[in-house]
Amino acid sequence: MKVIGLLNQKGGVAKTTTASVLAYGLAKRGYRVLAIDMDSQGNLTTLFKVNPDIVDSSLYEVMTKKVSLPDAIITNAMDGVDLLPSSPDVAALDMQLINEFRRENILAKHLKDVADLYDYAIIDTPPALALMTINAVVACDYVIIPTDTSAFSVRGMQRLAETLKSLHECNEKLKILGVLIVRNRANTNMSKYLSDTISAMVADFDTTVFKTRIRDQVAVAESQLCQENLLSYLAEGRKSDKQDAGTDYESFVDEVIARISDFI
Repeated sequence: MKVIGLLNQKGGVAKTTTASVLAYGLAKRGYRVLAIDMDSQGNLTTLFKVNPDIVDSSLYEVMTKKVSLPDAIITNAMDGVDLLPSSPDVAALDMQLINEFRRENILAKHLKDVADLYDYAIIDTPPALALMTINAVVACDYVIIPTDTSAFSVRGMQRLAETLKSLHECNEKLKILGVLIVRNRANTNMSKYLSDTISAMVADFDTTVFKTRIRDQVAVAESQLCQENLLSYLAEGRKSDKQDAGTDYESFVDEVIARISDFI
């Protein structure tokens, strides 16, 4: 099982959307996929039409050893993807696990229980460098960094580079698969400038920007409101030759598979 984390300390950069689309896109291509929601806000869980406030078992129960990881998984939560949901209780884990021995390895140890059941695990991480994020990084084989082309995102890239260097000590096998530019407005000079700036900065991450860039489109927010996978949502009304955020993400999924193949 290959474990991929969506990572960025900055919020609002489409980590959750990208995690859900990547999970669905891989499942659509015949892979066995587990999506893992590590954010106490439970946005990925909600996208799977699961209420994080009333789940029987969640990441919290797994991390506190109240249930096994296989028992907490919701099978075929949406479009052939299994889900390990989050819940509001996850917010308390940083404090509850503070005295736990090797607490940064808890998730990685649990994932061994399902390693033979899936081809990919996709992790949606919280927008902060806390214990859940560190657990995700330790468990991951690869991370993908989504970012938009705003001035705030560009300023945050250097801090993220420093963070990843420190986290690499926790997981020496970790590889950065690439930086994904989202909400791209290719027709604006500012977006082009900031996009080029990000491309030049990724040398600090020892990686490159994905060739695919996800265009800014209101349908992304619409699909979240409808709690429907973006690829399915856009495909329903798309003309065969139309290019949109959905076709961008389809290309991104193919690029992820190709990049992993190059690493192997």
